Amino acid sequence: MKKRVLSVVCASTLLLSGCFPLPQGGQEIDTDVTEEQTATLQENTADFIEYVPNIDGTCYVKGYRYFTNHPFTLEIPRYSPNGNLVTGIGNDAFRDRMFLTSIQIPDSVTYIGDSAFRNCTSLTTVNISHGVTYIGERAFENCTLLTSLTLPDSVEEIGEGAFYNCFRLSEVKLPSGLDKINARLFYQCISLKEITIPETVIQIGRRAFSGCVGLKKISISQNVNSIGAEAFREFSGDEIEVDTENSTYHTDGNCLIETATKRLILGCKNSVIPTDGSVEIIGEYAFWNCNGKFVLPKSIREIGACAFGFSGSSSFRFEYKGSQAAWNQISRHNNWVYSWKNENYVTVLCKNGYVTSKVTSDFNAKSDIPDMPDGK
Repeated sequence: MKKRVLSVVCASTLLLSGCFPLPQGGQEIDTDVTEEQTATLQENTADFIEYVPNIDGTCYVKGYRYFTNHPFTLEIPRYSPNGNLVTGIGNDAFRDRMFLTSIQIPDSVTYIGDSAFRNCTSLTTVNISHGVTYIGERAFENCTLLTSLTLPDSVEEIGEGAFYNCFRLSEVKLPSGLDKINARLFYQCISLKEITIPETVIQIGRRAFSGCVGLKKISISQNVNSIGAEAFREFSGDEIEVDTENSTYHTDGNCLIETATKRLILGCKNSVIPTDGSVEIIGEYAFWNCNGKFVLPKSIREIGACAFGFSGSSSFRFEYKGSQAAWNQISRHNNWVYSWKNENYVTVLCKNGYVTSKVTSDFNAKSDIPDMPDGK
């Protein structure tokens, strides 16, 4: 009876202090943890790290044994208390630690697991050492106070959605050895102002920068040969740049064009669509969130879903350099014009007259690419 009463007293003390151990497997709270230990959390945050040994004699960080409702910083040591070299941070290791404000990762760590710091909503400072080569999927998702980040050149791969919804992130330096920007990597990073794609990158995944409405400039390096669907959706900046040595894409009139297919992938509010025959297809979401005046060349033969997305108005006017008959031959998606209004009235001025039509906005028809799933 005496031991049970002591357990209750200790548990109550820890709860009131704002720090309590995470029960494991439904076991009783450890009565050996004293009030003095919890009171020194700020000075000894590393004491509560859980480690798991690897077969090679090293170890990785599994998790953190204490919750707290007080802000705290954490420096992960190179060695565990047992003397094992710390080489990794496991999946979900610090997930939902909402009061973690700063993390220092030693150069012995080579990987950061999936969702390792997901939902660390108070995290403002992340120091990643030059030993890290892999950052997992959704590793820093919803770290909404993170404003800047420098990724060391040792990083070779960053998983999907690693910085998903870090909406205060405004500055990022990508590692020089990266060869792929995975899907949704910076999805909804609305404060991101500029991004330079390293020369080593060959692929940009779908929706990699979708929702980055703060982007003012996009620079595509010479080796990029694949850009996924909606990679820059909602871009509302004023400059698109492609390295002149790039053999897959080029820019003309501030339009990003896939050279071989003559598909216009992305435009902006001050784009001028080329009239030299280099554009035959206007792709999905090409001018999403661009309230501008557009002149469509007679070389156009296809217009994709939501190619032109506007806000506010439900009446739109375009100029087409061909005839009415030629305009009617163009393959146009039912939702080629989209606004937040249910019905849109479109007028196209052709060389020999006007063509008017009504386009119904179907929100569900906008895209077949789902957002990041829950869980995982």
